[in-house]
Amino acid sequence: MNFKTTYILFGVLAAVLVVFGVTQLLGLQSSKDKSVYALPSLHDKKKPIRSDDIGTVEITRQKPTEEKLVFYRTDQGWKLREPSVRVDKYTVDRLIQQIIDAKKEDKADISENLKQIGLDVPRTVVTLIPKGGDREWKLNLGDESVTGGSSDKVIYVTSSDRPNQPMAVRRMDIENVFKKLNDFRSKNLLAESSFDIVSAKLQEPKHELIDLEKTSDGKWRFDKPPFGEADLDGEPASPTEGTEKKITGVRDLLQAIVDLRVESDDDFGATQASDSDLAEKGLAKGQETLRIEVKRQPSSIGTEEKKPAVQDGLLIGKKVDDKGEKLWARLEDEKNLVKVPAKKVEAIRKVADNPQVLRNRDLTEIDTAKVDALDLRPNERDVVQLRKLGQPADWKLLESGKTQEADSSTVQGLLTALTAKRQVKDFPEASKTDAELGLDKPSAVVSVWVEGIKKEEKKEESTKEEKKDEKKDGQAKEEKKETPTEPALKDEKPTVKLVFGRKDKDLVYVRREAGNEVTRLAVPGSLLDKVTEGKVGYLSRKLANFAFNTEVSKIMLVHDGRTYELDKTTEEKAPPVWKLKQPADLAGRTADNAKVERLLSDLRDLQATKLIAEKASDSELDRYGLKTPVIQATVSVAKPDKKAEDYVYLFGKETEDKASVYAKQGNRDVVFLVSKSILEPLRSDWRDPTVFHLEVPKVKGLKLIGWQDVVGSPYVLDLERKSAQEWVVKNPQDFKLNIPFAENLLTELAQLKVVRFLGKGVPKPEQKLTLQDGALDIILTVEGEKEPLTLTIGGPSDNEGYFARSNKMVDEIFLVPKGNFEQIKKKPAYFKLP
Repeated sequence: MNFKTTYILFGVLAAVLVVFGVTQLLGLQSSKDKSVYALPSLHDKKKPIRSDDIGTVEITRQKPTEEKLVFYRTDQGWKLREPSVRVDKYTVDRLIQQIIDAKKEDKADISENLKQIGLDVPRTVVTLIPKGGDREWKLNLGDESVTGGSSDKVIYVTSSDRPNQPMAVRRMDIENVFKKLNDFRSKNLLAESSFDIVSAKLQEPKHELIDLEKTSDGKWRFDKPPFGEADLDGEPASPTEGTEKKITGVRDLLQAIVDLRVESDDDFGATQASDSDLAEKGLAKGQETLRIEVKRQPSSIGTEEKKPAVQDGLLIGKKVDDKGEKLWARLEDEKNLVKVPAKKVEAIRKVADNPQVLRNRDLTEIDTAKVDALDLRPNERDVVQLRKLGQPADWKLLESGKTQEADSSTVQGLLTALTAKRQVKDFPEASKTDAELGLDKPSAVVSVWVEGIKKEEKKEESTKEEKKDEKKDGQAKEEKKETPTEPALKDEKPTVKLVFGRKDKDLVYVRREAGNEVTRLAVPGSLLDKVTEGKVGYLSRKLANFAFNTEVSKIMLVHDGRTYELDKTTEEKAPPVWKLKQPADLAGRTADNAKVERLLSDLRDLQATKLIAEKASDSELDRYGLKTPVIQATVSVAKPDKKAEDYVYLFGKETEDKASVYAKQGNRDVVFLVSKSILEPLRSDWRDPTVFHLEVPKVKGLKLIGWQDVVGSPYVLDLERKSAQEWVVKNPQDFKLNIPFAENLLTELAQLKVVRFLGKGVPKPEQKLTLQDGALDIILTVEGEKEPLTLTIGGPSDNEGYFARSNKMVDEIFLVPKGNFEQIKKKPAYFKLP
């Protein structure tokens, strides 16, 4: 190779490089470009173009008819320049993304002749222009492939990146390019989401404007009419209400406004309608049958700046046809006609006709956990002051600088009643005066403070010198005692003040004063009964009681003309035993420990279900049956090195509903109600019902005499017990004993308890407690007992059991349960082996 050849080759290389550079500057791609995208420059790795970067989209159609759609982005979304209509932003955004993502179909057969595939004069041209407008990208669409299914068909295209390189793109990948004008139009009219709406107005001809505004704390209020706070949630949906739910809350109304939209493409009417056309359809300004206006606050998520609020009005016109299923409508700042469902308009119109349905139906909306002060005026004379004090905070009754413990559950019950949901049943007419509603002379007043008590300032620590005990002449300096003061309120004006007026049937009128707003309303009359309960209703229901059953040494019960005295006896290394001291006929008898313990527990845990009077007069005590109590119980508590302390309980008459009895403690003036169930254990039979205190292992002999009514003469079964497994039959000699049956009888006797005591005396013939009448004598020989234990089982007593007697209960006749006695009394063979 000579120098001449080298120069020629370098010249050719330089020329190639120049051509390549020019093509790059002109935006051309070589035929060897490997990019899969129709517009590869949109996918620059350093600065890719996103759909949000595009500010304008143009679709120019040549075939089948000439058409040009120009979409431009605004703060409120996409709009169409001509005709000026609102556009569904998601449809346009999807179109942009489809153009950006359009890929070549390399397997498709493509002619290099642009005319043959309809690209010499493209059928459609889509142009993307960024927000700055400094450049643009075009996608030219030609013919569609003839073969293949709907998912396989391709469109022949060229692009501004590849103007002379025909490509094939799947039709379904760019389907939004082929949408018609109405496909792009937004079917939403006023809002896409109820959460964006911050105000709503409804105006009907000859009706007052309804203006609802959302407050900074997320609540809704009436600006007009001056109804105050609106009800956000409304009534809960009824299972039987169906799909057409009535609007009873602001949330329902806003959703109804959002749902008022164009239902199909056929419901889009003419664009840029003439004034005469608007007038004909009832849509000329001022001729509409209903005007709906909303203000929206677009979401600012993902942006640093808060987007400006957008205000839109919708005018509702006449019926579209005689059926009346659709109504003409238009946005106030446009002349584009649409059809909307009449049913959805009617639901909103009902609110415009009667805005009262949106009024807040809650009497009060306060955080009960933060309420710390209550003043109640249940009548003209009394004032009940309740304050939440101490650590942990608890409710106290305040009177003349002194505090008493209040019943917290009652206070909470009042607050719960005042804050119950949707208890406002009506709103009195504005023309009604306070005097007509009884609010000039209130029947009760309730004032509520939320976090209303001033916090006490912490005192600075005393200096060391002040802490030292100052002594003078050997006497300690007397410390000054601080006089307790009432807790101060931050503001004398309560958070909410409720003035109760006249009762009208089952309703009572109330004037609510909250802040600078005064509202009159009607609530259930039962609430008045709740707030007119006096001081006694809020006193603590805790009773001064003894702490432990074990401290009690004596119980005195007086009822039905008899006095029962039970004393606790304690012996060394033995559990305490309760014994009857009175009445005289029962003196010395062991009492039923289980019943005594139950009685003590009932009295110790006694709770007042309701307080009746703080201090009853003699006449009131007589009326309650407490001057001469029906039952009086005295519990004596013996404490080490102290005099015995008595706790006295007086129980009077029953209430009208028979569920409670009036009661009083001897050392307190308060009269209260307790459950009637307390009377049953107070009237118990205190005798120990255990027939034998028997230890089965100590039983050495068992003799049964009876069955005369069965065999004609007394039959004797005499048994000796060696152990639980070994018994000897002493009589009759040939009797084969069923040992388990004998052991079972001993177990039953050890557990045997009296069903009912019938009194002392000679047995009656019908009780059949003699051998001649068929009685059964059971005689037990027990180790350690001086004499045998005897039990006589007589005749049956209906379904209660058998009449019985025992030498352990002298002359006492009582009833025992049937148990196995029914089978034993039938025949002696009960104890014989089969």
